[in-house]
Parts: sequence; C-alpha cells; structure tokens
Amino acid sequence: MRGLQCVRSIANSIALFSLTISLCACGTVLADDSAKPFPVAVTVPDSAVREMFLEAIDSVSLSGSESGQVGRITHFLPTSEGYFVIDGSNKVVLAFDATGALTAQVGRNGMEMDQYEDPYRVAVRGDSIFVLDLARFSHVLVFDRGGAYVGGVNWKNERMPTDMQLTNTGMAISTTVKPERGKPSDVMHIVTEAKSFTGCQIDPRIIESDRKGGMLGSMVFATISKNADRIFCALPTTPVVQVVDTSGRLLPPVTSAPPFYVAPLDKPLTMNTKQMMAFNASFTTHVAFTPTPSGFVSTYSQYDTVGQRTKYMLFACDSANAIRTCGTSQVDRRVLHVASPDTVFLEEPRVDGRLVVGRYRIKGLGR
Repeated sequence: MRGLQCVRSIANSIALFSLTISLCACGTVLADDSAKPFPVAVTVPDSAVREMFLEAIDSVSLSGSESGQVGRITHFLPTSEGYFVIDGSNKVVLAFDATGALTAQVGRNGMEMDQYEDPYRVAVRGDSIFVLDLARFSHVLVFDRGGAYVGGVNWKNERMPTDMQLTNTGMAISTTVKPERGKPSDVMHIVTEAKSFTGCQIDPRIIESDRKGGMLGSMVFATISKNADRIFCALPTTPVVQVVDTSGRLLPPVTSAPPFYVAPLDKPLTMNTKQMMAFNASFTTHVAFTPTPSGFVSTYSQYDTVGQRTKYMLFACDSANAIRTCGTSQVDRRVLHVASPDTVFLEEPRVDGRLVVGRYRIKGLGR
C-alpha cells in the first residue's frame, strides 16, 4: 500500500463561491474500513417488483451551436431556467433556455488554462458554472452565466476525474478506480470541501481483472451522486452502491439488485470491436444511481447485438409509505437524466437533425 501523501491547495475566490480543498492522495483508508469485505448485492425477486411505466409530459427541441447541430450528449443537466448540455461530438458545453433556444456556449475547447479539452460533467450553483474536464486531472473550470471563464478549483491529483457533484457548501469529485502504477488499490478517491479521502472500495473484480489484463479492468469510471451530506459511489460492474458522508465515514451500502441484473464474467482484453460488443451484451451495466428522499432510482444498460443498440432499464425502490416498494421499467430510448423520484429525461428521435429531449413521469410505484 502506498504511504500517505497529502498536498494542500487553495481554490480561486469566485463570485458566490470560494473553496479550499485539501487532497490526500492516499492508497489506504482506516484499517477497519479497508479490511471490510466488498458488499454483496441482494437481488429483489420478481414477485416483489412492480412494473413501472413512463408517461410523456412534454419535449423540447434543442437548437444547434456555432459548431452545427448538437452531437452526442455526454452530460445533460436540467435547471429551473433551462438546460445545460455537454456535446461530446463537438466537445463544447452549451446552455439552453426552457424553450430549447441556445443562450450561451460556456467556455471554449482548447488547451489553455481557461479552456477545456474533453468536458465531461457540468454543475451549476448560483451564477457559477463548473465544468469537469477529463484531460485536466487537477483543475475544475468555473464560468459565469455568460460563458466567460472566471476561475477554477485546483488540487494535485494523479488520477483522471470521473464525476462531480456540488454539495451543500462545496463539491465532491471522484476519480478513476484504476490501480496506480500497476499497484493494486482497493479504494477510490473522493475530494470534498470538508475533507479529502478514499472512502469507497473498488469492486475486487476490477482489481483482479486489471492484474490479469481482462476486460473488467478497463471499467474504471466511477460515478457519484449526493443527497444532503451523503455521497453515493456507484461502479458499472455491480449494483452495490456504497455510501459515505462528507467526512469520509462509511455508511451502510445500498445492496438491492434488480431481477433483470446479469453479473459480468471477465474476458481477456481485446480491441476487436465484435468481441467488445459481445462482452457488453453479456451483462448488465450499472450506468447511474440517483438517490431520492425515501429511496433511489438506478439506470442500467445492456447492449443488444441483434438490434445493434443499447437498451436501458430503470430500477426504483421507495419507502415513502413505510412499506418498501420496488419497480422496473424497460426504456426504448437513452436515459439522459433522472431528475426526481418520478421524473426522467430521455433522448428522443431527432427531428431535422435537431436533438429532442423528452420529459417523462415515472409511474407504477404507487407514490
């Protein structure tokens, strides 16, 4: 295990937001945490799961940017004023109003300090827009509502960032779970405004696969979500969602797995497209986890080799009525964002090349 290395850095002061991050790029956590076995998923039986369905509410057509029509969406974020979209094809961050009209291009693509190369996540607080760039391991760019660069959050980091969430007073950032310099690592790094820690374990199958040169070893992108002072760590290889608070304390995990879940079986690493597609079709990928006040909504995907497309599934559990109810739903469109326990945004078929996003109500859990 690596020795403890802590580097302290101070973020720039910006409008309505000032953040100091102390990053501990640690290879271990407290002994009692690191010694804990990885949680085991518990499948919810079919008999205990309701069939959910989606009811269309409305849709919006998003206009193009100066680069042309919006390409593939990397990240979609609805707000009270409209929508933020990261266009992964053109590698730009775009802001739209509620009608779908483009209001601003946030920042520019490039290699300068005030530019991003590969934007991956966007978050908003007040008049500040935060952009996480996969090409910048130690810098989150901050822009104003007009799209102008106003500063950044910096820290020393050797791992690629994979997700970002704004918390009540700052932010939380997760990094890749891939072992560093070929050495096994059993925890993933999380940075918060209160403390920097490595509080969530890595699925041991990823570590073992990385040692052996397997396909699972490349599934290193962790995602995080938050609810109040809790941070939820999700991995694509397992339904288990680990939970920590902003001080790094490990809390009881979410272990519920949907009845449709198929666990991955590792295969030798290959660059053969056909074999990669067959591998992706052999198991269910945990794409995203959205905590709710009394439960959660998880998004899963699985590649369909016959239809040559990715299928999406929703799995939700709720205890709002003191009785835990769970439900599943097959979705024939790409899930872009789960906004609440009963609202989801889907990517619709394009109209005249324009991106269309539909808003749907999730029904069937009896809320």
